[in-house]
Amino acid sequence: MALRDELRSKLTQAMKGKDEQAKNLLRLVIGEVDTVDARQGKCADEAADTQRIAGVIKKIMEGNAETIRQIGKILDPRVHQLIQENSYLKQLLPPTLSDEELRPILAEVADNIKSAKNEGQATGIAMKHLKTKGVANAESSMVIALVKELRG
Repeated sequence: MALRDELRSKLTQAMKGKDEQAKNLLRLVIGEVDTVDARQGKCADEAADTQRIAGVIKKIMEGNAETIRQIGKILDPRVHQLIQENSYLKQLLPPTLSDEELRPILAEVADNIKSAKNEGQATGIAMKHLKTKGVANAESSMVIALVKELRG
């Protein structure tokens, strides 16, 4: 099931189960995704759509994390709520690939990565290749580490 359909299904379940937090978060995510779609157009394929939705979820999580840092008081009830929200949002993200799964994909462009002028260009080559393969769930830190390893 596509991530977009999964979110809508979870929203229906949250509404039936009267789970206010899940319902509100899912409505927020779906609304943000719809806004991005309106601005940039719908995605042509499911991988790009999943990547866009994951980006929206991560942006919301980053906003929550920043708010937590600004509040700074662990006893503040808003901090507890934001931590719960981020925990729920993290469950919505597709699982990330392990380095064992990424290694063979990056091996396809290993020569290009090795011949890049610097690590930034090499990482760009790797990320572009992953995007063309439809890989939306790779941790950038893991890709950077594998690029460094490939470059020696």
